Amino acid sequence: MSEIFDGTVEIQDGSGNTTVLADGNTGFLVVGGGGQDGDFHVHDAAGVSRVMIGSEGNISLRDASAVSLVTITGDGQIFIRRTLGADIYPVLEFLSPQAALSIGGEITPGTINVRNGDGDDAVVIEGDRAALFVGAEGNEGDVIVRDNGGRNAIHLDGNTAAIFVGNEGAEGDVIVRDGEGRRVIHLGGEKAVVDVGAAGNEGDVRVFDGNGTLRIHLDGASGQVLTFGADCAEDFNVDNASAIEPGSVLVIDDTGNLRESCAAYDRRVAGVVSGAGSLGPGMVLGRRPDAEDRKPVALIGRVYCKVDADRGAIAVGDMLTTADTRGHAMKVSDPQRAFGAVIGKALAPLKAGRGMIPILVALQ
Repeated sequence: MSEIFDGTVEIQDGSGNTTVLADGNTGFLVVGGGGQDGDFHVHDAAGVSRVMIGSEGNISLRDASAVSLVTITGDGQIFIRRTLGADIYPVLEFLSPQAALSIGGEITPGTINVRNGDGDDAVVIEGDRAALFVGAEGNEGDVIVRDNGGRNAIHLDGNTAAIFVGNEGAEGDVIVRDGEGRRVIHLGGEKAVVDVGAAGNEGDVRVFDGNGTLRIHLDGASGQVLTFGADCAEDFNVDNASAIEPGSVLVIDDTGNLRESCAAYDRRVAGVVSGAGSLGPGMVLGRRPDAEDRKPVALIGRVYCKVDADRGAIAVGDMLTTADTRGHAMKVSDPQRAFGAVIGKALAPLKAGRGMIPILVALQ
């Protein structure tokens, strides 16, 4: 059975005031008025109020126990909660007028997912690990911070794994402070400068090799450059460079290039190829990484050197000169012939045969 009313239907309280009005002309359902606050409730089959719109402007969505899980208040606040047993825990809160958004709580870590056009999570803010993830497979992530002129001042490029700081009209700076607030590391883009250390906190620059061994140390306290190689070498053009081993004695040829020595007491001696044994160069001058016909030649310091003791047993401290054995040194037995042809001094003995010993390079 149904009845159709043309116009309005009014429901009045005991004082004759209209508190519910259904207006067929406008399609309005008005609850409250005439001195009465109005509330709109939707009940489930068990008679529990599951949806409530209150006269204060609040909207409440409730569970089967009439616990409000979603609340939107008239002053612009939103609360989303979940229940665990008899307890109620926050999941999301938007607080007005602070414009503060809180996601997650004691038992529900907060996560924000922003998806791209393919439905992939391109940006994820994960509260449980306090992590921010930007990018997805097929959609590299970038974080861009602009200055007040709209220029990209900081750019974290996920595709190239690069960090760009600064731009035209806005030079970049990277500043690291210590626990006392002192600026101890400064990368200045304007003058292309790197400053390390500050008053009360001396700076150090340390460089390690692939094995984790310290190789170079710029010591701010002493002002020293500490290298852990043993000699000072310089790259030279060397004839047949690929066939010449570290520890070989080299001389100057007529073209100005270097070659292996092959004559005794050769005054054109230039030095010893660095890098033999456990002694590497501490400093290399004139390095050209793309040149294949060059070798680092130890000019001063300690270096392992090929020697021939069949020309005379070698003792520690003996002066060494070129031998007629290719690429080898030998003991100086004729000081007059050795003038201008001395390579250095032996730091270890060799009684007979050919071998490799450490020497102190000191060209004379």
